Amino acid sequence: MAEIELVLTCPVYQSFRVQQVAGMFDVPVQQKAVQRIRVQKPELEGAWRIGLIVGPSGSGKSRLARHLFGPAVWQQ
Repeated sequence: MAEIELVLTCPVYQSFRVQQVAGMFDVPVQQKAVQRIRVQKPELEGAWRIGLIVGPSGSGKSRLARHLFGPAVWQQ
C-alpha cells in the first residue's frame, strides 16, 4: 500500500474570541492552523464494497477522499 500525507491548512483570523481562547489556554495565536494526515491508501482491487472515513465536522474527510480516489469516489 502507498502511504499518503495530506496537509490541511486554514487561516486564523484575529478576533476578540480568538484572543480570548488563546489567553484561556496560554497559547500563542498562529497565522494559520495546520493539520497533517498520514494514511495508507487501500488497494481498490478485491471484493470489498464499503469504505469508511470518520471524523468530526470540518476535519478533512471529504478532502482526504478526493485526494485518494479523485472527485468521483462512489458509483451511481
